[in-house]
Amino acid sequence: MFSLYTYFLSIIPIVLSYVINNSLYKLERQHYSSHSALDLSVVYFLLAFFLLLLIVLFIAFLVKQFSATAWCMVFYFVSVFSLISALELDGIINKFMTGFFKHGLPSLSSSHGTMMCYWDGTVHFAIYIIISVISSDGFDENWSDLALFWCGSMLNSLIVLFFASLTGFYETKPSFLLLILWFCVCCSTLRTVLSDPKLNENAESDGRFSSKYRRLFIVAHFLAILLELYRALAALDARVPSVRFYVENFEPYLREPGKFALGQMLVFFFYFIPYHILSILNLSINSCSRHFSALSIVFAGAAAHAQVCFLGASLHSRTPYVLRVSQGSSQAVFWLVNCFQLLLPISFAFYVFQQQAPAARTTNGDVCHEK
Repeated sequence: MFSLYTYFLSIIPIVLSYVINNSLYKLERQHYSSHSALDLSVVYFLLAFFLLLLIVLFIAFLVKQFSATAWCMVFYFVSVFSLISALELDGIINKFMTGFFKHGLPSLSSSHGTMMCYWDGTVHFAIYIIISVISSDGFDENWSDLALFWCGSMLNSLIVLFFASLTGFYETKPSFLLLILWFCVCCSTLRTVLSDPKLNENAESDGRFSSKYRRLFIVAHFLAILLELYRALAALDARVPSVRFYVENFEPYLREPGKFALGQMLVFFFYFIPYHILSILNLSINSCSRHFSALSIVFAGAAAHAQVCFLGASLHSRTPYVLRVSQGSSQAVFWLVNCFQLLLPISFAFYVFQQQAPAARTTNGDVCHEK
């Protein structure tokens, strides 16, 4: 039954997007020919809102109890729309989401928005499938770690999209309010996961980091702080010769006019730098709590989304040629910097989880590793 619901919710968006797009396109043409005003941006917002509401009510009627699986069914529905959007932006399909890019969220039509749609339509969709399977009857595994990864990824996506939609050259439409609704859902999910008794049952028992990689991660986090500060200055177009040289030769995409790159660098500056400082403090005092482990997973999800979308947008065909990284040694530096910022939070989250896992399995709260 679960697979049938998944298939059903994966097919509906394909049909709906094509019917709605072409119907509203014909309506727009009729009003244009008759010289009458018609604001389709409000129409798209109301359609999207009530469509989402109908799906929630329909799934609530099917499952009787709104569990994690039910919420994942709602998210399936949205993820398929994201994948359709990405495929249309790359010219693989046509006449499915054209109207939404014009009257809904114009910022998604950028190269960065395209990569965000690909990420939501593939990685997030896979996460929803896995969580649904784990949370179904007959499975005792806890899905909270995957939910934390999703929350970090989604929060990063929404914050950057907020910033680009409000400050970039794309016009802000009423459908922007849907992002606020999605942000509230994400924050509520994060609060629910963090308040889970399974997460808090060993919160008071701190594990300890093994000394094998502790100093290495301290140095890596310190380098990440310097790098994120430097890239934020570059995105803000600081009048420093070395910063300008870096932008012109290694990461010209930091100057893209849609403000996606600037928004992402500011997220690194205001959110990731405090996280790196907190990580250095925890490594220095050799404390590995379950809550810190949860935080590291959230930032791993945020970093994965941030860097994959940034890398993809920097190389995407929709990005102007002058903003793409050049060939040769410049590209090597570009890959080194971005892969470092991608792999550090993920590897550190895995390291913290490995140190905390033995403590989580104990019943008396003993430390997981001796120094």
